[in-house]
Amino acid sequence: MSPGTASKTGLSAREAALKILYDLEKKNLFAEESVAKYCSQSKLSIQERRLVAELVFGTTKMRKRIDYQLEFADRIPAYAAVDESVNLAYKYGHKGVAGLVNGVLRNFQRKKEQIEFPSQTLEFFSSYYSFPEWLVEKWLSRFNQENVIGLCEYFNRKPALIPGQPSENFCQRNSGLLARKISGIQERKIL
Repeated sequence: MSPGTASKTGLSAREAALKILYDLEKKNLFAEESVAKYCSQSKLSIQERRLVAELVFGTTKMRKRIDYQLEFADRIPAYAAVDESVNLAYKYGHKGVAGLVNGVLRNFQRKKEQIEFPSQTLEFFSSYYSFPEWLVEKWLSRFNQENVIGLCEYFNRKPALIPGQPSENFCQRNSGLLARKISGIQERKIL
């Protein structure tokens, strides 16, 4: 089943991500816990769960530069993202909302190279890389711009999957290893 199609529960991965993002906004929940809870209670395939996680985490991480799926989700064709987004707008809104979503997303596709970000360094880094201004300001006071760009790009990287175990939770699988490492750190003497 492709990530855009409905699962056995009747929800597509994008619809599941929409519901989670709505809950995050309205109920002030944590993204990781919400994704884990929703995915464990749904009948989404592993591939669909990965897409849910990518959409939710990517959207929350890049909130200040929110056109996430069309710009950053390179494995998802733009037409599929637009089509599903418009369908969800019909389902959860009305014809006018769907028309607005369609117009905004298609316009973004056509003109994304023309988008202008703030010209001031602090505001540019904050909006382009989606970090709070106070943090960017702190980094700029300590590092040169090239290093701040490096920090922003580093912290915005997609996490690498653990080879051979992409569908399992690393912390749960390796709780013994993590406990030994933590106890090893605690046992070290600081000179």
